[in-house]
Amino acid sequence: MDKVLRPDKLELDLSTSANGGNANKFVHWKTTMENFVETLKDTVTTDDAKYKVLINFISPDIFLHISELTKYSEALALLQALFVKTKNPNYAHHCLAMRTQKEEESIELYLLSLEKLAKECDFKEVTAALHQEECIRTAFVSGLSSHQIRQRLLEDTKSLSDTTKAATTLEQALRDSKHYNHPGY
Repeated sequence: MDKVLRPDKLELDLSTSANGGNANKFVHWKTTMENFVETLKDTVTTDDAKYKVLINFISPDIFLHISELTKYSEALALLQALFVKTKNPNYAHHCLAMRTQKEEESIELYLLSLEKLAKECDFKEVTAALHQEECIRTAFVSGLSSHQIRQRLLEDTKSLSDTTKAATTLEQALRDSKHYNHPGY
């Protein structure tokens, strides 16, 4: 059974990981790896032993990043951080809301694309009031005319109240900053 569940060697290009291009491949590999290790639970019982199994299923280039570790759980966490980049929820909601059907894209493919984007939004069960607040926050950030303020707001997801406070503070700071270039009070 363990031969059936044996994962392929993890060979991903680290340069494409910055934009999350390897995330799906890594998540699939990680799931396969965890299933495989589970089949070995009678013989491979410690985190150190699991680490030794793990290094047999990664490329030398990837091994360099975890070579100083000795624990399976630590290595998987580091690999997760390398390959899976989470989108800012505001930006993920914006991408979902702005996605339109492409020319010559079937309705089925368009729907699959929307479902994939929705997974990146990290939706959770919420009350109607919280859902309303999140929608307003997403629309607020998306609709801002200042790219500088929007960029700063996308650095950290906050409540609607905190987002609007940060936006008004940044707006005031940008106005005040212009006065430094034009003294004459």
